[in-house]
Amino acid sequence: MKNLKDIRLLFVEDELLMQKSIEKILAKHVTEFRLAVNGEEGLKMHGEMKPDIIVTDLDMPVMNGIQMISAIRKTDTETPIIIITAFEDQAEVAKGADFSLIKPILKKKLFELLELCVEKLN
Repeated sequence: MKNLKDIRLLFVEDELLMQKSIEKILAKHVTEFRLAVNGEEGLKMHGEMKPDIIVTDLDMPVMNGIQMISAIRKTDTETPIIIITAFEDQAEVAKGADFSLIKPILKKKLFELLELCVEKLN
């Protein structure tokens, strides 16, 4: 059975402040933490690292989170995906995501969703 410490996590986010704060929170709690700065890079990293969980922003340059999720779901329907968005209406738009988290991110809520993702993997 997997737990959070066994997880390879891919975080896709273009905002530097958010990148740093989430990395600081999560990197010490997972086996591997990788960061992509847009959906295109996230899609590439997904293919390379085969993450257990993906956490992604929706509004990013080059390829947005919705486009990335759609591309991932064509070949991978199992990996849990958590979207992070500033807008509640976007959370409903992101088909293919398992969970949504509205900014500002509460650490407790993020860990609750990650634990739900781990349960889904087991």
